[in-house]
Amino acid sequence: MRLIIPCAGEQNRWGGFAGPRKYMLPVFGEPLLHQTLRRFQEAIPGLQTTVMLHPDADIDIPDYGYVVNHKVLPRELLGQANKLLSSREFWDPARQTIIAFGDVYFSDAAIDAVLATRTDAIEWIGRSGPGTMTYWPYSEIFAVTFPAARIIQLVEAIAVTAAAANAGTIEEAKAWDCYRQLEGIPLTEWRMGGHFTEIDDLTQDFDCPECYSRWCQASGSPQSLFS
Repeated sequence: MRLIIPCAGEQNRWGGFAGPRKYMLPVFGEPLLHQTLRRFQEAIPGLQTTVMLHPDADIDIPDYGYVVNHKVLPRELLGQANKLLSSREFWDPARQTIIAFGDVYFSDAAIDAVLATRTDAIEWIGRSGPGTMTYWPYSEIFAVTFPAARIIQLVEAIAVTAAAANAGTIEEAKAWDCYRQLEGIPLTEWRMGGHFTEIDDLTQDFDCPECYSRWCQASGSPQSLFS
């Protein structure tokens, strides 16, 4: 099994809020990325892990007594269409791959759900509607996990959504579009299919400063150590 944490977004909606890149924001007094790495490793000691970094990133990967690989993405691979595919070289060719997005705070229940998802299909972990605990009004995908036998299927779905974005059928090729393509749902239609684990707790993707501020209010975490 391999864990991949993409942290290479352009952060256009973030605007340098609070100083650091959003995956280094403090959550309960610890940088988000550090906490995610630590907690996944506590769940499965020695879990093979790769962090995908933006070329402008200047961060330290913490040493928790295990090796974490990291790769700085070239600029031509940045953007929504490559959010999943840019890590392709690190997908497990024989077993399970987990892609857990780096700007997400994962609750214990969410980490358990990610690690417990073991089927022969591509499975998504997220929230299909507004958050009842985080007060964020949008649906979110937090992670995706898949066996080696489904790699080609996932790559093909990503290619279809990227082509649809290039053709102007959809605005961007996002993870939700890949999900719909795999579930046989038209890309222009919003509805849920199967292969989705619902998580509606404090788990949250920090898309923008308002989202982070709302989460801090809901969770009781101090908003920022960098203000």
